[in-house]
Order: sequence, then structure tokens, then C-alpha cells
Amino acid sequence: MIQSAQVAPTPSLAERARARELRGPELAAALRAEPELAGIDLSGADLDGADLTGLTLFKATLAGASLRGATLDGAELTGADLQGVDLERASARRVGFGHADLGEVRAFEADLSDATLSGADLSAASFHCATLTGARLREANLS
Repeated sequence: MIQSAQVAPTPSLAERARARELRGPELAAALRAEPELAGIDLSGADLDGADLTGLTLFKATLAGASLRGATLDGAELTGADLQGVDLERASARRVGFGHADLGEVRAFEADLSDATLSGADLSAASFHCATLTGARLREANLS
């Protein structure tokens, strides 16, 4: 009798990112290859130095992720959970952060020029030495 081999399911991209099997530029390349990123859970992912230019991560979860020195220019993160994300020296020009949770975000020397932060939760966020020229903050929670 032939026994069938049990094949373990291949971990998803999000699972591999959370386990830190994929990091930085390698993870960014894998994200670019994904057809659908809305709602993806990348909690705690290491995206340091990654190029996420123009990616749509609508309602994604990146809580606790590190995006130090990453490029997010033109990305769409509307409704995303970015609680506690590290954006130190990141370029986030023209990023859509509308209604996103950026509570406790650390954006030291980040460039958020022309970013949309309307309706976003910015409570306890730190934008020390960050550039916010032209950023839209209408109805954002700044307390």
C-alpha cells in the first residue's frame, strides 16, 4: 500500500514577514509581486530600507513594524494600523495615511511632505525633526 505524503502548507507572505524570514528589500520585492495587499497583516515586520513606492496597503496592519530609512512615496495606507511603527528617516512623501492609526509612531527626521493625514490618529506620535510641509491634517487626532 502506498502512503500519501503529508505536505505542510506553504507559509503566506504575511506569515513569513512576521517570522522575519523575509526582511527589508527582499520583503518589499515579495510585496510588489502580490496581487492583493489590502488588509495584509505585517505586524512587527522588518522593512528597513525597503522601497514601497506607490504600493497600496489599504487597511493593512503594520503595528510595531520597522520602516527605518524606507521609501513609501505615493503609497496608499488609508485606514491602516501603524501603531508604534518606526519611520525614522523614512521618505513618505504624498502618502495617503487618511483615517490610519499612527498612535505612538516614531518619525524622527522622516519626510512626510504633502502626506494626507486627515482623520488619522496621531496620539502620542513623535515627529521630531520631521518634514510635514504641505501635509493635510484635517480632523486628525493630535492629542
